[in-house]
Amino acid sequence: MEQRQKSGAASQALFAEAAVMAKSAAERYRRLATFWQEAGEATLAGLFTQLAELKAAESARYAVPEGAAAPPASGVTGTTPGHGIPAESEWRTSLLTPYRALSLAVRAEEQAFAHFARRAAEAEDEATRTLAEDLAHAALDRAAELRLARRAAFRAEGGRRPALPATLAELAEAEKAWEEEERTARGEFGRLRALNRRLDRYLEIAANGRDAALVEAAQKRAEALIAELAEHRARQRPGEGEAGAGAEGED
Repeated sequence: MEQRQKSGAASQALFAEAAVMAKSAAERYRRLATFWQEAGEATLAGLFTQLAELKAAESARYAVPEGAAAPPASGVTGTTPGHGIPAESEWRTSLLTPYRALSLAVRAEEQAFAHFARRAAEAEDEATRTLAEDLAHAALDRAAELRLARRAAFRAEGGRRPALPATLAELAEAEKAWEEEERTARGEFGRLRALNRRLDRYLEIAANGRDAALVEAAQKRAEALIAELAEHRARQRPGEGEAGAGAEGED
């Protein structure tokens, strides 16, 4: 009985974390919508309004019912919810475009994925672990949807869509070239940009591939790479450059 109570409390705490993270994001996007509306940038204002509505709906799905007791701590260690999310100043630069805004939104979802993946790894019971994994995968799904929107924005801003592998054999060959690209990149910054390009490719294959084995392989590789990149971003010191910025445009 005591173990079931502890499991239930940990699961409730995870839901509360997810709700708080989504609510915080919704509030941030509302502020940004107002900022860009006042700046006369209707396109960016509309984009942030849409993002705010999506996060508000997500927060409502995870929220603890009104009047319920506040959940206790989840019993696992790790970073604070929202750690590693882009600073609001990054969303207010005069150089911001819809593509760049969606890149930052993707990054925020990647951080949510990494957060709940850590929660899953540190969970003390199977029910909590399963819930944390579900929350992590939900964040990964949101990141994939935002990446598709980002790719559309990229094309609208004059970019082109690169050809990608259509079979496992083609993927294996392409990965050799990608690994060489990462090996020869200039410095850590260049290597991380190359890794972000690889991630974009995996997620594009996973979203649009027609071969089931290829799609599954791309999904697994993408999840592992997202976790690696999110951990790196969480370790970055304030003011360090964003390795993923504009990565897609260099495919």
